[in-house]
Amino acid sequence: MGKLSHLLKLCESSNQLGFEEGEKLVKKFAKSGLDILNTITNDNPSKFCFNGLMDLIGNMKLMNKTIDSLVEIANSPLFNDKAKEQLKPLKELGQKAKGLLSKLQQLSSECEKSGLSDDCMVATHSKLGDIARELKPILEKICQD
Repeated sequence: MGKLSHLLKLCESSNQLGFEEGEKLVKKFAKSGLDILNTITNDNPSKFCFNGLMDLIGNMKLMNKTIDSLVEIANSPLFNDKAKEQLKPLKELGQKAKGLLSKLQQLSSECEKSGLSDDCMVATHSKLGDIARELKPILEKICQD
């Protein structure tokens, strides 16, 4: 039985290391998302870069997948309720970010349908500003935690 408990401790510490790396990765994606968001919302609407929006969407997808993986790890039997409780705020922020991600995806879809015209770029930039006001505090909170 001693070998089994030792093996379980190794598995638990291995998962803990993976969990910590995952948290660092989420913060990295959040920081990168903030950088992209600041760049594309601070630019002049007529110079709005659709590629920046697509970069932000890709970054947000990766961040959300990482959060989902962390939640899955924390829900494994090797983690106690305290670990799940510690992850709860990040999980909630991730849910909010997912809602805004779908808005970003809808925005990019609308813009693509219009053929990326100048009028679309100005309208997209305006809508992006609205989404950014909601998204920025979420990403900042993730970076801080």
